[in-house]
Amino acid sequence: MPARKFDQIVSESDALARFRAQTERIARMQRHYEKVAPTPLKELSHVANFKQDVLVLCAYSGAVAARLRQLTPSLCGAFEKNGVKLSGITVIVQAPRPADASSGRLAEPRLIPAEAREHIENLSESLGEQDSLGQALKRLLERSR
Repeated sequence: MPARKFDQIVSESDALARFRAQTERIARMQRHYEKVAPTPLKELSHVANFKQDVLVLCAYSGAVAARLRQLTPSLCGAFEKNGVKLSGITVIVQAPRPADASSGRLAEPRLIPAEAREHIENLSESLGEQDSLGQALKRLLERSR
């Protein structure tokens, strides 16, 4: 079987061609979004989907989502000025995945300076084994370096 180019394989499959077209639309909308959105908000959100003239924005927190919802009319106007027809904007909230969660590794143990470590040890000993704060401080020291 002769080698074929990826574009040729994708164009032969209807499902893959539709998927590629949708991803290109989303990427194009992301570029438009980066032009029109305020700098702090575009760093804390992204375009999740664009279907039937409705843009779906994904915010990384509830506060960012609330601000995006307030800016929806002005964002629609900015998109229209760039030649993009929108019938609406939907905002969803989805916290970003921590960097370490994607690799399956645990986070690095925190470094506690020697002087602070000594103070924490003294406080933990003075509180005793029965005190929950003393136990928590001991666990903190065990998990740190």
